[in-house]
Amino acid sequence: SFIEYIKHLQITKKNKLDWTIGDNARALRGKSDVEYALFIYMRDAYSSSSRVVTMAIGALFGVFIPGGAQAGLASLVDLTTGNIIWFNRMMSATGDLRGPDSARAAVDQLLEGFPL
Repeated sequence: SFIEYIKHLQITKKNKLDWTIGDNARALRGKSDVEYALFIYMRDAYSSSSRVVTMAIGALFGVFIPGGAQAGLASLVDLTTGNIIWFNRMMSATGDLRGPDSARAAVDQLLEGFPL
């Protein structure tokens, strides 16, 4: 799943930022003066009211039933070299991107530490 992939990134790369998307990044630069690109991926899943009831009943019997979750990735790429020069990820078991305040909070969390 996507959440497992993000956890894998945490374990395998630790504090080393030695990633690249390779020479193909130059094609993204094209003939423009753009030097960097910010790639963002965000996924949000919601629990229906019937699922929430099922989760509550499961909890009464000691059974964990997962609900919705948010996960996101952000990468700043140098389009000359293809190197990823900044990366962040976010995971949350709560939140709802359908509302402006919670969507803003999720974006703020994902872009925390962005090098501006």
